[in-house]
Amino acid sequence: MKLFLFLLVPLFLSSFNMQENGSSWSVLSSGKNCGVRDRKTQVFRSNKAYEKAWKELRIKNTSLPEHPPKVDFKNKTVIAFCAGDQTNGLEADSVWTLKNELFVRLTRIEMMSNCHLAKLLVTPYVWIETNRIGWHVLKTVERVKSMDCK
Repeated sequence: MKLFLFLLVPLFLSSFNMQENGSSWSVLSSGKNCGVRDRKTQVFRSNKAYEKAWKELRIKNTSLPEHPPKVDFKNKTVIAFCAGDQTNGLEADSVWTLKNELFVRLTRIEMMSNCHLAKLLVTPYVWIETNRIGWHVLKTVERVKSMDCK
């Protein structure tokens, strides 16, 4: 009988809040399943579009609150990033700014050959509130970490 290992690492991005060079941002939500199959970035500048997208996100994430966090769209923008179809082991694990650019780091956990793994489809995501109304693109940085099952 084969043993299957599911790597379901919880994300703690929702507690991050940063300020740098007059810009500020905070992670509103992050997780393993946005339900979007292609890599995609959406920018919300109105409550109507934001609430509609939140409702769609909740279909795949029933543990999220019914209503999205309040955002003052006169002064803020929400950027929603989805990494697209991935196998288990990929997560959006950090967000930062550098020289007025916004970055998301994606970390892929790769199992060594001594691990038995069942593939689980995930679509990692992160939603970020920012005061930089001009930001509409996220840059991604990817890294790989290996995991030994001995």
